[in-house]
Amino acid sequence: MVKKIEKGERTKRLEDYGDVLTVEDVGKILGIGLNQTYKCLADGTIKSHKIGRKYVIPKLFVQEYLYPGSLERAVGTESYNGK
Repeated sequence: MVKKIEKGERTKRLEDYGDVLTVEDVGKILGIGLNQTYKCLADGTIKSHKIGRKYVIPKLFVQEYLYPGSLERAVGTESYNGK
């Protein structure tokens, strides 16, 4: 489902976010709710790091989810797994 953008509402592009994203940021970028975002992080669909109870998501991991293979090209290795 695509969210309709109201007149005058500013949309953020991925480039507008910092290098590290929150769960809320990822949900907004992907246009999904928090529950679905947490599910994707928990099952590894979107790579992330967990510090205590908090998810920390490097922007590169979201880019890799959206554009498979982009992380390997950016890092210059084919074996990078986010750990």
